[in-house]
Amino acid sequence: MPKYTLYAFGSNGEGQLGIGNNHDTPRPTRVPFTSSLSGTNLLRITGGANHTLIHLDHCGGTVYGAGSNQYGQLEPSRIDRLEKFRKLNQRITLCAAAQNSSAFISNGNTKPNGNGRAMLFGLGISEWGELGPVVAAPEAYHEYGGWEPKKLFRFPTNVIDFAAGAWHYVAVLQDGQIWGWGKGRNGQLGRGRPDENLIPSELDPVDFQPVRVVCGKEFTYLVGDPVTGSHAILGDRPTIRRGIPENVPGWKQIGASWNAVFVLFDDGRLIGFGKENLWELVPAGLPPIDNIAVGACHVLALTKAGNLLTWGWGEHGNCGLLDTERYPKNIVSGRWVELLPPPGNVQAIVTGASIGEISDEERGSLEGHTVLAVGAGASTSFVLLSEPSSAVGQAEGEARQDSRDDEEET
Repeated sequence: MPKYTLYAFGSNGEGQLGIGNNHDTPRPTRVPFTSSLSGTNLLRITGGANHTLIHLDHCGGTVYGAGSNQYGQLEPSRIDRLEKFRKLNQRITLCAAAQNSSAFISNGNTKPNGNGRAMLFGLGISEWGELGPVVAAPEAYHEYGGWEPKKLFRFPTNVIDFAAGAWHYVAVLQDGQIWGWGKGRNGQLGRGRPDENLIPSELDPVDFQPVRVVCGKEFTYLVGDPVTGSHAILGDRPTIRRGIPENVPGWKQIGASWNAVFVLFDDGRLIGFGKENLWELVPAGLPPIDNIAVGACHVLALTKAGNLLTWGWGEHGNCGLLDTERYPKNIVSGRWVELLPPPGNVQAIVTGASIGEISDEERGSLEGHTVLAVGAGASTSFVLLSEPSSAVGQAEGEARQDSRDDEEET
């Protein structure tokens, strides 16, 4: 059987790469992950300012965390940071991370909430009301594998997508309702909202039924059925609408940096609109793309030919090891860098948000290896690789050692 291994590079001052230290690294480094990984069970990687959540489909949705725990955004304990990924919660449908908080959604029809209404709880600090009444309590451990919330919020229906900006959260419900909470000062929750929104509430509807949502630093982007490509932005800053098309029919995947939106189409085209802050959003002449991963200030793109490209602001090594003479101030603009990953075939590239799958036909086009998914995030990059058969035994031995190390820590 193929062996899948997660590699990480970029910002790591609080251990958010989960590689066992707190040093930034531009070189892809193996993540000592104790759980079984494959391209099919990796649901999402999302990151806050200095912490990372990995969401797998084990046990109805298991979330692991690494990085800063200064505000209890990973677990309500006295530990300031986790330099290796640790299991946080099970039976989680969706998760998202703001600057210094994390939020988790468990859809209905599974314990402890079986009435078809999604349940929300969170961890961390509420700087603009982004956690409101749903902060977890440290004194009780949840019987299903996570921290027992002292207060739960229940949506009227289940949730199909969930995203976070710097200080706000937005959920799309299965009937098309849009709910949000947290910071609303800059219109990221719609017009007329207070600066702080402590309780999740339904936002003003858009003129289509949204199916996906991503958030930038202080804006929200919603998109509907790919057939029509209807889309909308919530946010007061005019720069975020700079270059926005009327619609995006045929969209395949969406992502958001702090100041811009990226849309990948079925035919491999990639567009970007919003504020170009130090770097060009989409370099000219980009080859056809299969998957993208958008960080706060950088982009990873996997081409249809299987090459891994990156561009943007790579100050923390999140664009790989750059030649500073060619890329002054670690900015890759108007061009791209082709990364050379560790031995193995790229299975997924993720920097922080939800992950999109590709068809079986596309999977068979890469000469025996499979490109499954990409996501979006902050100044960190993650690459899921299938190890060569000769490396499987070594990797399994290292994984067993990692598991023993984790047991000793706990």
